[in-house]
Amino acid sequence: MNTQEKLNKFIGILKRSNLSKEDIVRTLESISNDIIKEVELPREQGKSSFEFKELGETIAVITYRDKKPVRTEIRTRELNWIEDKIRLRFKYGIGLKEDKKNIKYLDSIDLGIDFAEHFSYKVLNTQEYYANRKFQNYFTICLRVLRKKEIIEYKKGRIRLNKTKDL
Repeated sequence: MNTQEKLNKFIGILKRSNLSKEDIVRTLESISNDIIKEVELPREQGKSSFEFKELGETIAVITYRDKKPVRTEIRTRELNWIEDKIRLRFKYGIGLKEDKKNIKYLDSIDLGIDFAEHFSYKVLNTQEYYANRKFQNYFTICLRVLRKKEIIEYKKGRIRLNKTKDL
């Protein structure tokens, strides 16, 4: 149930109650402006602006959180390593899983742990992967760059090769 539906249900309950119109108006006025604004202003959840620029050995990635730019530098060799590993795993079927529709995908956590091990980040297992938020954000940004370059499809922790790209 979204906020609009909750508000409509709440108003319905108030109308059916024995409160006078003045009491209902006072009750509605007591609801914070933030809740009313949330109903009136639709927003895209989980979406943020994202841009990157290749600068030789690094890639400058700018994401926006709360309308503030956040810059992250990614090493090109790390991004190339991730791309190569994804291609190899799909080519030889290493570590792939299947969903209910028999679509093969690679779990991003498995690749992230291999990435961390290869480049000597301090992440050795799934628990440490989730605990190390800085590394997790960095690795996710790497995957988002590959998605933006249309090399992979990346959603909800699942990686698939883009169908238009060759192995």
